Amino acid sequence: MTRALVLALALAAVVLVEPAAATPRARTEARDVAQAAGDALQQVGSRRSLGVRFVRWRQVMDGLPVLGSDAVLTDGPGRQGDLLVAGRQVAARAPAPATLGRAHAVGIAMRSVASSDLRAGPRASLAVLPRKDGARVVWRVTLPSRVPLATYEVLVDARDGQVLRVRDVLRRAFVASADATVFDTNPVVAHGSRTGLADNGDGDSAALTALLESVTLHRLDDGLLGCLSGRWVHATLPSGEVCDPLRDFTDLMRSDDAFEAVMAYFHADRAQSYVQSLGFTDVLNRQLEVHADEVFDDGEEDNSFYDPSTGDISLGTGNVDDGEDGEVIVHEYGHAIQDDQVPGFGLSEQGAAMGEGFGDYLAAAISERFVSPARPELDPCIAEWDEVGFEDAFGIEPAGVPCLRRTDRDLTASEVGSDSDCEGEPHCAGEAWSAALWDIRAQIGATAADRLVIQSHFSLTPSSGFHEGSLALLAADNALYGGTHTGFIRDLLLARELFDAERLDDTIPTARPLTTPFRVTGRLDAAGDSHDVFAVPMTAGRPVLVKLTGTPVPGDTEGVGSPGEIDLRVFHPGATSIEDKAGLVAVSETTGLNETISLLPGETGVHYIDVLAVDGFGTYTLEVSPDRDRDSIADAADNCPAIVNTAQSDRDGDALGDPCDPLPDDPGSDLDGDGLGARDNCPRAANRTQLDWDRDGRGDLCDRSARLRLDLVRISPRRLVLRAHVKPVRLGRRAVRLEIRRRACTQRCRFKVVHPPTRVRGAKGRVTYSIRLARGRYRVSARLVDRRYARSRSRVLAIGTR
Repeated sequence: MTRALVLALALAAVVLVEPAAATPRARTEARDVAQAAGDALQQVGSRRSLGVRFVRWRQVMDGLPVLGSDAVLTDGPGRQGDLLVAGRQVAARAPAPATLGRAHAVGIAMRSVASSDLRAGPRASLAVLPRKDGARVVWRVTLPSRVPLATYEVLVDARDGQVLRVRDVLRRAFVASADATVFDTNPVVAHGSRTGLADNGDGDSAALTALLESVTLHRLDDGLLGCLSGRWVHATLPSGEVCDPLRDFTDLMRSDDAFEAVMAYFHADRAQSYVQSLGFTDVLNRQLEVHADEVFDDGEEDNSFYDPSTGDISLGTGNVDDGEDGEVIVHEYGHAIQDDQVPGFGLSEQGAAMGEGFGDYLAAAISERFVSPARPELDPCIAEWDEVGFEDAFGIEPAGVPCLRRTDRDLTASEVGSDSDCEGEPHCAGEAWSAALWDIRAQIGATAADRLVIQSHFSLTPSSGFHEGSLALLAADNALYGGTHTGFIRDLLLARELFDAERLDDTIPTARPLTTPFRVTGRLDAAGDSHDVFAVPMTAGRPVLVKLTGTPVPGDTEGVGSPGEIDLRVFHPGATSIEDKAGLVAVSETTGLNETISLLPGETGVHYIDVLAVDGFGTYTLEVSPDRDRDSIADAADNCPAIVNTAQSDRDGDALGDPCDPLPDDPGSDLDGDGLGARDNCPRAANRTQLDWDRDGRGDLCDRSARLRLDLVRISPRRLVLRAHVKPVRLGRRAVRLEIRRRACTQRCRFKVVHPPTRVRGAKGRVTYSIRLARGRYRVSARLVDRRYARSRSRVLAIGTR
């Protein structure tokens, strides 16, 4: 639609609504198009300032606003004061209606941005988006992000869910943005397969061009040149800066070298934005140089790398240019992240593999977070487009989707070691590490896992390997999530042989979980495996006894080789290292093989018990038991567990310690505590009254015998009064059930159960029933229903009423 028609449509609407407000010229132009325009424009505002009126209009189609179609008419004094500023209009044919729901669109929008924390709830409304290939109905979703600070506007196609545009509409000082087109994350992911896709010497093709996505480059420096230099990324080419004063990189095709620089800026900037959204504001929070389309060894070597000496990333050419695959870019960015957290990381063979594995994991994680591939199984497939270049170069046509590497292979450390087909090569061996991280992500959730993995790097050293990396993951889980996932992570890493099994329980993050009471044995060696750590839940105010006994090596008569010195230590909940003395709550360091700690926990939570061999080697036994009186005798073995009785004195030999025995010289004791001892007719239930209704020597509380008698008290024409007498007298009315039968005759006579109105009074030992009866003949009886006593029934009373 031409600009003249845009002006005419806007003015036509003014004429149709308020003809007196428009100039003769406006009315003349409007007449030519008013009939075609119809109600295409809608007034959305009107203001007056300093004698000038400003009327704002917007194009609508099928009742939906057209994005970017606003027009403002400045109606000033005289003809010279009139001005029309109009946006983009669309053709008259309406787009296909929406089929995607609001909630679905909001979910897609959330996954397309780097925010996991919003300042306010998302908003979504339908609109029409003008495009070169025709207008589309879209959901316009706004997401006010807290971290990173932004307000994202995401346009989601309301029919197929495709993200058509993402931009930050928050107004900032000294920060600019630009429009661009990129592959997200690469052509194979966008297309869902490699079919019909080829590098063709870095040439353009209709198939590849159709896969380009419109994006916004955020956080660019607010300079006049409009170069790819921003807060976190500075992307360049060997020829120098890539700039556009209008900040519009949407016309770049993949054959243009500048396209790779735009790709590098977009993917690296988004990676850092996502890292920031996880809460890491101090991880690679600097401008990183990315050199796109670098040529190495006269073009013979196809490679990309992060250089720790310069802190820069270089993306090579050869086959497919590496800058065209967002996962290659993010993989290298992963190396930069690790080097920022642990300068010089990767000195060991396993550490180098961990670095490659983390780079693959980050690439897969960010791709899964922001891209909805045509085939979800592509998420753990890394650098599909870059791998196509390798295969095209060697004339290989793969059967399925190519992957440079994967993050979902079920590998163990031994299967990727120096004796395996990998021969220890870091990229190959890294698949064992990335697969473990990917499994953790599937179990505990994407955001939680991504935060956990990056947090764990702070615990590493440049020479760390799989074991240290595993410990770091557990320490991070303990710090971030209170150890919620420790059991799963520990078992997974152990199954993948990423832990050194002999050192598995040497630290707090890998402590062996046990529950009080327990008895466990182990083996220590002061020269090697000198620690065993146990995680034991304890409750504040409930004392426990921690007791350890060392056992010399059999046949060692001189004591050499046995653990000549064992120490026992307890750390409070929240402790993260056995090297941190501030975490200690109790210590036993006596000379010899035996140690005992009587502990009154000051807080509820998992405490950590460290068994330490200071000298020698051998086996040990550790016992942890309740000890209510804190006399260093476990409750299970204490003859007086509630009162201190260190000597375990028991004069009458009844297994009840003297301090707890009301009759310490009576072997019968007083087990029920009623002070009667051996004379008690019910020794296991407090029975001070010694009631024994049948005088058989067994108190009522211990005797199942019972008796029930039912007596007639009074009978009147319509009311019957009965009284039940119960033995033992402790039984009340709920222990007795009354049964009333009335004579009924049809072909023959018999007594049937009836339930006349009855009032019950009385309590223990005696119950009175007042019953309203109709005229007739009755049989009444009572029975005992308390199951603690033997069954008992009263005699049957025959009664007649008039």
